[in-house]
Amino acid sequence: MTTKQIVLRELRKGGVVSGEALAATAHVSRAAVWKAVSSLRRDGYAIDASTKTGYFLSIEKSIVNKSSIEDYLLRYYPDSHISVLVYNSIDSTNNELKRLSASNADLHKTAAIALEQTAGRGRLGRSFFSSSQTGVFMSLLYSPKAGVTDPAKMTANAAIAVCRAISRLYGVEAQIKWVNDVFLGEKKLCGILTEGVSNLETGRIDSAIVGIGINIACPASSDGVPAEVKQIASFLQDYTDSKTVDRNLVIATVLGELVSIYDKIESGDEAEAQKCLAEYRSRSLLTGKRIRVYPVIAEEESSYFAKVVGVSDDLSLIVESDDGKRLELKSGEVTLKSTSIATGA
Repeated sequence: MTTKQIVLRELRKGGVVSGEALAATAHVSRAAVWKAVSSLRRDGYAIDASTKTGYFLSIEKSIVNKSSIEDYLLRYYPDSHISVLVYNSIDSTNNELKRLSASNADLHKTAAIALEQTAGRGRLGRSFFSSSQTGVFMSLLYSPKAGVTDPAKMTANAAIAVCRAISRLYGVEAQIKWVNDVFLGEKKLCGILTEGVSNLETGRIDSAIVGIGINIACPASSDGVPAEVKQIASFLQDYTDSKTVDRNLVIATVLGELVSIYDKIESGDEAEAQKCLAEYRSRSLLTGKRIRVYPVIAEEESSYFAKVVGVSDDLSLIVESDDGKRLELKSGEVTLKSTSIATGA
């Protein structure tokens, strides 16, 4: 661990910590401690200091910064080996990893995180509201050795990672709306967008960029939040006992769980693959519900009603139409709407 990480870890324990104690713990000089504290302050940490008592960390949970995320990853997911990039504002974290991948051959397990996105995207090119006041926004580039052979499962496993992270941190059990949305209280908490990075020489998709946006809190003054977002969105803060959700801990836990799943499956762990499939099915929001299926997006004439029976091994949605036909719907072929649940982009 770096001196900066050790100082942050010790200050997080609470109370006032003397510079002398921090220096002894980190095995460095008092001057090195002062430099670490100065760097943490530049990252956005509110650290008070007194020459007589020492240092005190006040507020940090709502601040997204690289040091906190790396500290949590090192503490809870030491084998994840995730490289972290943090931006104040960016068009899209997926776009940023695409740009970087064009000039950097090895970005495996690189995560781009933004306080806000100015051009966040969901499926089918829909916009994704990405305000620094409301959520956390991250993308992970992952490069399987054999290339990306099943992007639908990478998306589904990302949804599982989000659900596991929320359950681990707050004991809240989320559901998944086929195929790429996570729901709490029948409203959308999280959207996921998976895109590929192709190798022009081989024609193979070498890497997947998995974008994840999670709604954390709706500000007390929510004038800047679009009405349609308020109508369809749930916020993690409303389902926890914490006064403030630690955004850095949420980001680190989601990334840690995601890489843990991907690494196990990449290593041939079939038990983990089956566990994820079973978990996806058990968290399915649509199973047992009557839905409206749109074979052609937004075309009313071709739509029909059906009951969702389950999810197949390849993550197709199994439905039974009103005329008794059983069909398997593939990701990307349909848009689903239901009068019984809230849906979003």
